[in-house]
Amino acid sequence: MSKKINHQFHCSRMMLPEHCSVLREHSVELERKENFLIPNHDEQQLEECQQLLEQALADGLELSFMLVTASGREAIRGVPLRFEQYPPSILVSSVSQGLIRVDIEKVISVKTA
Repeated sequence: MSKKINHQFHCSRMMLPEHCSVLREHSVELERKENFLIPNHDEQQLEECQQLLEQALADGLELSFMLVTASGREAIRGVPLRFEQYPPSILVSSVSQGLIRVDIEKVISVKTA
């Protein structure tokens, strides 16, 4: 049995450098695609985010939003000021960036700062 395991990846020693570079490029491409992927949230996560947003709107708490943007994933910290219905977004006051409109569809996670 151990002899079979020892020779299982024996063929990988004969890979050409071109094949290795293509495999590396493929893994980098998969990682890049993962950064732009918006995950599907279950109902419990959505309820927790909604409760956290409502509490922050009422009390003026600072939140940390993780978003998917054109350049990948981005974290924004700020105090939510109001929720806007159309388009569905949150107006956030950030110390470093001023007023920011956060598109709800691009939010990955919401946490207290």
